[in-house]
Amino acid sequence: MEFIDVFGIKHTQCSLLDTKSEYKRVFIFTDEKGQNFVAIKENPEPNNYGSKNMHWRCAKPQDAPINYYFNN
Repeated sequence: MEFIDVFGIKHTQCSLLDTKSEYKRVFIFTDEKGQNFVAIKENPEPNNYGSKNMHWRCAKPQDAPINYYFNN
């Protein structure tokens, strides 16, 4: 499966991780190297904790922390 993480980086050959509870705005996936990443669900709904009028969006790849994704 292919996923695009929160920084807009595309990952291939991934699978969803089974989590204890379902998150409302994100899901977690892992790549073939065992690295875990977070992706925003389609049309993430605002919640009642300070972001009632905000929908989450992906950041830009250049905003990712240093050494965030090792593609080797």
